[in-house]
Amino acid sequence: LTYICVDGIYMSSIFLFLIWAYVYNNTMGGMFGYGFNASPCFGGLTLSASGLLPTHAFAGGEQPIFSWIAVDRISGHVIGSSGERMIFPPASMTKILLLDLVFDGIRLRRWGLDTLLTMSPTAHAQPPSRMGLMVGDNIRLEDAISGVCVDSHNDLAVLLGEGLYGTEARMAEAMTMRAKTLGMTSTYFGNCTGLPGGGNRSTVYDIAIALQGVVSRHAQ
Repeated sequence: LTYICVDGIYMSSIFLFLIWAYVYNNTMGGMFGYGFNASPCFGGLTLSASGLLPTHAFAGGEQPIFSWIAVDRISGHVIGSSGERMIFPPASMTKILLLDLVFDGIRLRRWGLDTLLTMSPTAHAQPPSRMGLMVGDNIRLEDAISGVCVDSHNDLAVLLGEGLYGTEARMAEAMTMRAKTLGMTSTYFGNCTGLPGGGNRSTVYDIAIALQGVVSRHAQ
């Protein structure tokens, strides 16, 4: 039993790393949980195998996080939750749906792990976190996926979106459509990075659906 507590936007890419670890190495355990904090605080990343609910460390002691859910990965059963329908900006969790469509493209043979992507001016202009490639530089699809999963690089996220749908805007539309198809009724994507200004919104309940979907459809 593993609970993951993410505190603030900059921590959220840990989930993408865990998806990568499962999908490509099949090393994750049989149950996972995750939580989001709805506002900045002084907590940090919490990994627990004790079965205790995740908490944030505040100056006045530990307090429950504002929005969390724990899901059995095998059955999809919700073990526990609080504020799971609360709307929040998903930040880099946006990239879960990006990866879902990227993996679909591989499965449908629209591209392969050795496909070369060329850094565009739009992708290059994204704010950090960034890979830092120059306009015109090439990168293999597999390496771009790794950069998004492990370091949540925004330039590579946009590059993946452009490679699959031509523009980031069309990729975001496709991600929103996929979310609705999966039953993520409270989710919308205006960009594929999760950066502010796109109007992205979701809930931890919807993110749970996304995670379950990625793992079940792309375990290979």
